[in-house]
Amino acid sequence: MLVAVVHALGMALAAGATALVVYQVLGLRVLRSHWVNLDRIWALAFLVAGAGVAVAWWLG
Repeated sequence: MLVAVVHALGMALAAGATALVVYQVLGLRVLRSHWVNLDRIWALAFLVAGAGVAVAWWLG
C-alpha cells in the first residue's frame, strides 16, 4: 500500500510540475490551438504495453 501511495504522489507531483512549466512557458494559447487527445495517448500506451507483454511472454 505504501508503494502505491508513494507512486501516486510522485506521479501527481511530476504531472503538476510539467503542467506548471508548460503553463509558464506557453500559457493558455497552446490549448486553444493544439488540443491533445489524452484518450488516444492512453489507448496507444495500453497497446504498446500489451505488445511488450506479449513479446516478453513469447520470448520468455
